[in-house]
Amino acid sequence: MSESISQGIPFLNLNEVGLKLYKCNDISFTNLQRYGFNCQRSSKKPDQLVAHEKNILIGIEDKSTSRELNIAIKQIKDNYLDVLPDTKYFIARAGERVKVFYRIASNQIIEIGTTLKGKEVVCFGPRVITGENEEVQINLSKLAKQIFAEKAPVNSSLEIEPPKEYYNPLTVKQSTIYNLWQKIFVSTGENAHICLATFVELLLYKGISDAKLLPRDYSIESLVDPSKTNSLDVYKNVIRNYIRTRVFPTTVNQPGVINCFAFEEQETVFKTVLSDLQNLGNLANRQIDPDFKRRIIEAFLGSAHSEGTIKSGKHLTPRIIIQAIWEMAEPVEGKKIVDPACGVGGFVLEGLNYPYEFNPVNYNCFGIDRDEQMIITAKANMALHLLDKFVDPSINNSDLISKINSTFYQARNNGTGTLGELNKIPATGSEFTARYNADYVFANIPFYINGVTQIDQSLNDIGLSSFFKSCGLGVESRFIKYILSQIKNGDPGIAYVIVTDGILYRHKDRIREVIKENSNVLGLISLPVGCFQNNNWKTSIIIFKKKGVEPEYSPVFLYNVENIGISLDSYRTPIEGNDIPSMKKA
Repeated sequence: MSESISQGIPFLNLNEVGLKLYKCNDISFTNLQRYGFNCQRSSKKPDQLVAHEKNILIGIEDKSTSRELNIAIKQIKDNYLDVLPDTKYFIARAGERVKVFYRIASNQIIEIGTTLKGKEVVCFGPRVITGENEEVQINLSKLAKQIFAEKAPVNSSLEIEPPKEYYNPLTVKQSTIYNLWQKIFVSTGENAHICLATFVELLLYKGISDAKLLPRDYSIESLVDPSKTNSLDVYKNVIRNYIRTRVFPTTVNQPGVINCFAFEEQETVFKTVLSDLQNLGNLANRQIDPDFKRRIIEAFLGSAHSEGTIKSGKHLTPRIIIQAIWEMAEPVEGKKIVDPACGVGGFVLEGLNYPYEFNPVNYNCFGIDRDEQMIITAKANMALHLLDKFVDPSINNSDLISKINSTFYQARNNGTGTLGELNKIPATGSEFTARYNADYVFANIPFYINGVTQIDQSLNDIGLSSFFKSCGLGVESRFIKYILSQIKNGDPGIAYVIVTDGILYRHKDRIREVIKENSNVLGLISLPVGCFQNNNWKTSIIIFKKKGVEPEYSPVFLYNVENIGISLDSYRTPIEGNDIPSMKKA
C-alpha cells in the first residue's frame, strides 16, 4: 500500500493504467472535492473509492459484520448517489457478504452479478487495500478496468474479463431496430408470430449476404438499389428459394431456416426495411450479441398484444435463467445436452456463447419441439450465432449447415411431438425408452392440463400410451417421465427442469412418486410469479439426477429467488433486486 504525501489518502495501485483503490478514512466528500475528485460537496464520508485520475468509478461502503449489509446499502443510497452523480457503480460489503450495484437513474441502483468467464466471482472483501487479499484484488482490478472502459452490465451481470467484442444492434442502432419492428409489425397485420419470423429471416438474409454466401445479384446491396423496381418479387420468388435449396438445404420432412413471410405487395416498405438492415453494418465480420437475439424474440413473441402470446403452454425463458442453469451444471464440451421442448433454442445454443464457445462443427447439444415455426426460428437463430464462422476459411460451410440442421428436430408423431419420440426396448417387446438420451437435460417444459386427454388419445393411437401410464396430471408430468428416461443412461444424468409449483404440491398427482422412484432430487429453486413474460404461473427449477445402483443420501439444495434483476411486468425494466448472483454463488 502506498500513501500520497500531498493528499494524505492511502491507496493501492490496481493496475498499470492508473486505477487506484483509495481508503478515505475520515475524509469527507467536501475534502475529496478540494483534492480534485469529481464529487459534490458533502460532510458525508465514504469508506473506499476506486478512481482513475480523480475520476471516481466505484463508491464503496464497507462494514465489518454480515448483519450490517442492509445498513451499507442504505448508506450508499443516502450518502453516495447525490454526491457522485457521474459514478455508476457501487459496492456494499459487510463481513463476507458483498453486493455490487449499477446506477440506472439518478436515484436508482440495481444489484448486478460479476462474472469471470461466466462464473460468479467476488470483487471486494476485507484486506484488499493492504494487498493481502490477492485473488479479490485481481477481480476488483478487472472490474475497475471494465468500468473505466464504460462497459454496462448485460442481463444484470458484468463480465470482468470479456471475450472479443460482441456487436449488439440494440445499443448501436436502437432507433433502426425500433423502426424495423414497427414496419414489419404493421405489414403483418400486427401478428407477432409472423413479425418475428419475418424479422429473423430478413436479419439472416442480411447476414448471409454479408458473408458472401449469395450471388451478387441476390445480395442485399442489389435489392436496395433505387433503380430496381421488383426487389420484393425477386426476393420472394427467387432468393428465398435459393436460400432454402442451395444455402441452407434441409433434411427430408424437416423445416428449414425460413417459412412464413409478411410482405405481399409492399415494395416500398420492403425496400425501406432492407435499407434499415443495411444501416446495421456488416453482420458477418463480428459476433452478434446473443442477448440481442433474445431481446428481439422476447419483444416479438412476449408482447402484450394477444397475438404475441405463445400458445400450447410454451414460455420464453429469460436468458439470465438459462445462463444460471448452465453455470450451475458446468457441462464440459462433448457432453450430450438435450432440450425436449426447445422453443427458439435458448438452452441449446448457450454453449456457443462465451465463456463456453464449444466447437460448432462438433456441437453436441440438441433441441426438439413439435412446433414447426419454433424449429425454423431456432435454426435461424443458430445460423445467426454462427455468421462469423461462415467467413472463417478454416471451417467448411457445409459442415456448419449440416450441424444447424441436425441440432434441431421437429417431432410430429400424430401431434404428440417430443412425447412420441420413443423406441421399443427389444428385450421386452412391450416397454419403451426415450429416443434421445442425454447427459444433461435443460428444459422449460410446457405447462397445461386442458387438452392432455387428446394427447393421451393420440399416444394411444400410435401405441405409446403405456409408457406414460399413471405418471400424473398435465402435459408437464408426461414430459418429466420422458426426461427421466432420457437421463437414465447419461453421465452424470442430471436434469434442470422448470415446472409449475402445482406439480410439486398436487397431492393426487403421482408424478412426485415417479420422480422419487427414478431419480435423486438434488435441488429445488423457487422462481417468482411472472418470471416468464407471457404468463403468471408460479414456477420452480427442479434438479434431479438418475438413480444409481447404490442409494444416495445428500442434502437437497433449496433456494428462494424473489427477484431476477428485471421487473416482472410486460416492460421488463431493470430493478434493484436480483437474487440470481447470490443463488449461483450458493
